[in-house]
Amino acid sequence: MSDLDPFTGLAKVLSALPGLPETVQLAALGTVCFLALVIAVVFLWPKKPRE
Repeated sequence: MSDLDPFTGLAKVLSALPGLPETVQLAALGTVCFLALVIAVVFLWPKKPRE
């Protein structure tokens, strides 16, 4: 298991916060994944040809 893996690191951070309920952890993880997906779509989506 690599410490360079951002998802593993995020999971460690979330699991290390006992004050947060599991639903909050899932919401935070979902938000991060959603933002990553949006960024990937924006940067990887085929650009429209310039007119």
